[in-house]
Amino acid sequence: MAGDRDKDIEQSLPWLANETLQGEEARAAETLAKESSMAAQDLEFMRGLRAQMKTMEAGNSPGALGWRRLQQQIARERRGAGSGTSWRNIAAIAAAVVILLQAGIIGYQWSQGPVMPAGGDGAALQVRFAPNASETAIRELLQEIHGTIVDGPGALGVYHLTIEGSEDHPELASQALAALRARGDIVLQAEQEQP
Repeated sequence: MAGDRDKDIEQSLPWLANETLQGEEARAAETLAKESSMAAQDLEFMRGLRAQMKTMEAGNSPGALGWRRLQQQIARERRGAGSGTSWRNIAAIAAAVVILLQAGIIGYQWSQGPVMPAGGDGAALQVRFAPNASETAIRELLQEIHGTIVDGPGALGVYHLTIEGSEDHPELASQALAALRARGDIVLQAEQEQP
């Protein structure tokens, strides 16, 4: 039982070293330190630590260092906020320049007149291909008639084609239309567009 009591008293040595232990507990801890050389060494070590901590300059504590660092960062940000241009201002200016350039390009293109379709002024044909027609078969047929897809498929599956050279030779469009209609395995419908 005395061993447990000594252990309890030994655990109160830091409070004795810190001078916060009072009364009967303080006397019991001092008695233990006088009777046990190990307890005396621990008490002496703790008192030495306390003395060192008291002599340390309060300005070098981690809390004080952190506070000073925070104040310096705030001061730097305040100085930086008033001088120079922030990246947000630069980004806003760049975005405005891009918008002005786009408006200029669109205005220029609009002033140039109507846009010509990719196939030129040639005859335009409307074609609906069979759903089971392969891409290869459609491509071969278009090459055969010198046709180019310029639009489609629309909501009804209609493609718009132009025929190369048909602007100078209208008979090429008639020949292409006949060739398309002859290929019922690939083409469901082929008509000439009305101008």
